Amino acid sequence: MKEELMIRVLLGKASEEEARQVAEWLATDPAYQAIFDQLSRSLQQTHAQKYDTATGLEKLRSRLKQEKSAESDSIPIYYRPTYKQIFRLAASVLVLLGVGWLGFVWYWAYASHKPSVAMMEIKTMRGQRKQVTLPDGSQLWLSAASKIRFPRSFQGNKREVFMDGEIFFKVSHNKEKPFIIHTDTLQVQVLGTSFVVRSYLNHPKTTVTVATGKVAVSLAGASHKMATLTASQSLVFHKNTQQASVTSELNVVESRWKEGSLVFDKLTFAEIATELERYYDVKIVFATPKLAQCVFKATFKPMHLEQILQVLQQTKSFHYEYNRQNKKVILSGKGC
Repeated sequence: MKEELMIRVLLGKASEEEARQVAEWLATDPAYQAIFDQLSRSLQQTHAQKYDTATGLEKLRSRLKQEKSAESDSIPIYYRPTYKQIFRLAASVLVLLGVGWLGFVWYWAYASHKPSVAMMEIKTMRGQRKQVTLPDGSQLWLSAASKIRFPRSFQGNKREVFMDGEIFFKVSHNKEKPFIIHTDTLQVQVLGTSFVVRSYLNHPKTTVTVATGKVAVSLAGASHKMATLTASQSLVFHKNTQQASVTSELNVVESRWKEGSLVFDKLTFAEIATELERYYDVKIVFATPKLAQCVFKATFKPMHLEQILQVLQQTKSFHYEYNRQNKKVILSGKGC
């Protein structure tokens, strides 16, 4: 059900495939674009509260049935609620869900953006990396399973792009045209600098790390700034709690992202497995669940997957089986 997929993405529990399905649906349904437009303006100050997913979904279905029944006399075959009815439904869902709507502001902006010039989209598959030059000369390095959407030419008084995944930006300076990046939860504004934005739709955190210059970070759809970051600073935004923290990074090096290095800074094996799955286009399975909670700290320049696993084996005791034909890795061991 579409409603169920919406609930999962709102709660940050959707898979990559589910998130893509919802994004495609929103892109073809102007009625729900109107909902996101309304929510982005009026519900920016919504705070986290407890919610019941099952109850919320059941009430949404009930309301949909009631609205459909009310319209059945005049529209016997097809049903499309009015904007007023949609807004009432959306308000009910937000009360039940409490948080998560900000994640969909990106979909609203991404899907309903109606530019005066043609838009281009470039993406990488799992196991791929790509370098892109934008019309203004800005350079981008896309990590695996990432995408960027931008106009063929930047017109007006700003340069706007929409992204998903992990991208390193080296933005051409233009004080007359600020450069704005839209993600599912945040928007980042700069004049000219270099930094990396990491924001996968199905990942619980969005991270912005600045290598040079200065960037302003705000919630998607919001006008006020959440934080201003300078060189060697990083912001981590937690989607579930809607909380952000800023830290200082000791070794922010541009080449690390340009060359595709993997940085595991006190990550669990489960988090590292997700990174490796994207980077090498494989499936990693933990035969020993406790092993997933082991924590590692390491940085790797581009190398073969087995080399990385062998280095990790030197700090934690585990075994791996790599089936190249099926692109599957099975991890086992005592755990931590």
